[in-house]
Amino acid sequence: MTKQRLEWISGAKFIAIMAVVIVHCNGLMYTSNYIAMATSFSVTLFILLSGIGTYLSYSKSLNTSIVKGVLKTLPLLKSYILATFILYLAYKREFLLLDLLKHIVKFDIEGTFYFVFFFLQLKLISPILLKWYGYCDRKPNRAMLHGLSLAASLVLSSIFINHTYTLPLYGGGKFLFGGTYFFVYYLGIVIGSICNIKPEKKQLILIGIVSAVLWFIWSVGIATYKLPFDIWLRPVLGYGDNPPSLNYIVFALLTLTICYAFIELLSGIDNTVVKKLLSVITCLGNNTLEIFLYHFAIMKLATEFFPVFTLNVWLARLVLFPAMVLLAPAVKYVFLKIIKCNDRYSKSKITLTIE
Repeated sequence: MTKQRLEWISGAKFIAIMAVVIVHCNGLMYTSNYIAMATSFSVTLFILLSGIGTYLSYSKSLNTSIVKGVLKTLPLLKSYILATFILYLAYKREFLLLDLLKHIVKFDIEGTFYFVFFFLQLKLISPILLKWYGYCDRKPNRAMLHGLSLAASLVLSSIFINHTYTLPLYGGGKFLFGGTYFFVYYLGIVIGSICNIKPEKKQLILIGIVSAVLWFIWSVGIATYKLPFDIWLRPVLGYGDNPPSLNYIVFALLTLTICYAFIELLSGIDNTVVKKLLSVITCLGNNTLEIFLYHFAIMKLATEFFPVFTLNVWLARLVLFPAMVLLAPAVKYVFLKIIKCNDRYSKSKITLTIE
């Protein structure tokens, strides 16, 4: 993947995590139903981007092993266990090992951790999905096979929603492979295969404008509950944004298209301010896991110890909201810097000892 390709994906991740944080601020920093509904694409966009990233990371060899897929889940699993440990201490202010292990297994120390549970499942089966995609792509009638594969993944998603149950978690966490998130993930893999197509500037502008207009119309339809598709398909695909029904899948796709078009346009501008802005956005986009794992806890603990945030909405918006986005990546950055400095000191000490 080129740096430019990474930029638009990281930028889209930034948009997704900002939408997640905004959704969770509902009732504290705003009460507008439109804002809540207009940011409801968040998790679905994440899964789309994960599918795209999965394809691009394996694009040189779609015949990846199951073991490699398992190994790729370890960083997420370690981050999740660490977050559960930290939040357990922060919330309960005691340490009971068996109780902690129970929360780790049940993914329930924080309501938002339902995402980690079904996302781990998707990452575990990603080598199988990639192998199947690679098999279809090598056939002469590959377009038809890819279409049938998407249809099959949608049917499987319907089965997961209507006939499976895993844990008593929120949204997609209660269904095998997240229900319709399974379809969204495979759709992301298919989209990843066409990411090497580079439209011209005029085409990007047209794509961006058309997508933005459609996005606004769709968001109003979602906020006013006037889109009929979910009502028609409710017995098959469920209803709502988590796991996503057809309305929210289309909404996430429109958001993805907007992110792609405008971030690609911005990355082509030779301007210092624009480049620095993109650098900040991509940096935060590369730290979405840390933001996701800790942002809700930061809000809950801040409002517990500093009730003033519940009384002054502008103080919450100007101080608490940036803390929810920036605090976890900042702590990670400082920690990595300390580790790096310690490694340098250890190496220099060993060199001096040898001399």
